[in-house]
Amino acid sequence: MGLRVCRVPAPDEVAERIVWDLRRMGYGRAVFVAHSYGTFVLARVLKRFPERVHNVVMLDPAAILLAAPDLLYNFIYKGPCTDSWAAFSKDAVKAVCQRDPGLAATMCRKFYWHALNLWPEDIPAGAVVFVAGRDALLPSGAIVRMLEMFGRHVDLVYDPDAEHAHAPLHVDEFMRAVNAMRKWMPAAGAVTAGGGTAGGGGCCRRD
Repeated sequence: MGLRVCRVPAPDEVAERIVWDLRRMGYGRAVFVAHSYGTFVLARVLKRFPERVHNVVMLDPAAILLAAPDLLYNFIYKGPCTDSWAAFSKDAVKAVCQRDPGLAATMCRKFYWHALNLWPEDIPAGAVVFVAGRDALLPSGAIVRMLEMFGRHVDLVYDPDAEHAHAPLHVDEFMRAVNAMRKWMPAAGAVTAGGGTAGGGGCCRRD
């Protein structure tokens, strides 16, 4: 999305291309794994092409509870933290990203939260959702509480000590999501027709 010299495609365009590629390669349904901004594309796939979704894995789910102002405020308007050099250096990287033309246009001029927002009832049964407790962008506490109350069909994997982008970069955390997927993934070497049926949900927390 960022550091491009060309036009940044909208989530709907990316979703349409993904579905086109699935059709071209002869696949009926797929398991979608999305991280952060990628969950906006996943949201459009879920809403427009639900027949193409076997199940989903969401890491740092920016699309969940997007009605809250936290994401846009924390990414666009919140000033840098000066408590420590480490915190300041992280915010300095964020400041560079904020001023990227592609990111600025996407998050400020082409951001239609009502079309990208996901509520628990929009998420398939058995979906795996990883939430980082120290996420500096997302309202992680509110997301966890909402899923625990209204998303019992979802496998919630919560790490109170993790930060944004922790799961994709750390094998041990990513494997927690993979292990949750085993409930509805076919066994190794198994052949399925039509992709099977998603399983039930649960809650896997590390407190």
